[in-house]
Amino acid sequence: EYKYAKTPRSPLDFSKVKLPAELLLQMKEAAIRYRATELKRCIDALEQLGETELAAYLRQLIQKGDMEAIQAVLNQIGTA
Repeated sequence: EYKYAKTPRSPLDFSKVKLPAELLLQMKEAAIRYRATELKRCIDALEQLGETELAAYLRQLIQKGDMEAIQAVLNQIGTA
């Protein structure tokens, strides 16, 4: 019997990250609606803002299909 690995809740603290409100809203809506392609575009924008650690973590979660974990991470983040 195969046991699915649970995605651990973020071991990284992203509460100090501040993003433009529009980008954060787009990301939250994409995660809620399970729109991985839209979320990946937003993550590209994150990288351009220099948030490479956050971007890499979110990409891992997208690969696992764990939108709930993505929502939890995004809920830690404030707006600039």
